[in-house]
Amino acid sequence: MPPIVETLGNGFDKNLCYVFGCPKTGEGALIDAGIRADRVLAAFAELGLRPVALLVTHAHGDHLSEAPEFLRRTEARVHAFDPGVRGRLAGADVRLLADGDEIAIGEERVVTLHTPGHSPDSVCFHAGGILFTGDTLFVGRTGRTLGPGASTRELYRSVRRLKQLPPGTVLHPGHDYGSSPTSTLARELAENPFLQAETEDDFVAVMERYERNRRRA
Repeated sequence: MPPIVETLGNGFDKNLCYVFGCPKTGEGALIDAGIRADRVLAAFAELGLRPVALLVTHAHGDHLSEAPEFLRRTEARVHAFDPGVRGRLAGADVRLLADGDEIAIGEERVVTLHTPGHSPDSVCFHAGGILFTGDTLFVGRTGRTLGPGASTRELYRSVRRLKQLPPGTVLHPGHDYGSSPTSTLARELAENPFLQAETEDDFVAVMERYERNRRRA
């Protein structure tokens, strides 16, 4: 029986968050918290899931804005790479993640992949054929590298790692910026110019061209 995945959209900046659940045990996790808690908790109830975890792809405000209210109304544990999350979510039960750490959601296993570049603490969450990519990889492009601690070259190395996953992997990004809310790695390898960059310098050139075009728009 496959895990449950429910997409919740229309956040502040086209944010997407996800309810991920184990159909056998009824345990569920929220991936990122940029959607109003009332709506999120209603989705858990409709799916028959009990929220036990909040998985944070990175600690930017648009992915944490609703975390305090979600945590106030549940007993979910926070799983995040950035130690600063403890200060921002005072009183929360926070597990600090490292690359390769597994998170158990019922009988489902979610593996942490540290993918810095958009931000130093960016991670993706890999569960079998599913990858929650946060702001590392979107449909049609990658995340941007303009914020504190961001690095285009580091993002290239993170993307290169993701390209090694099975082509059928279903991608669930942190924003609905592309032609569709979700995609597959195979589709992105075929169509996404950022993933088609063969070298680090090629990737940097693609990013610079993207940013120039944005400034002209």
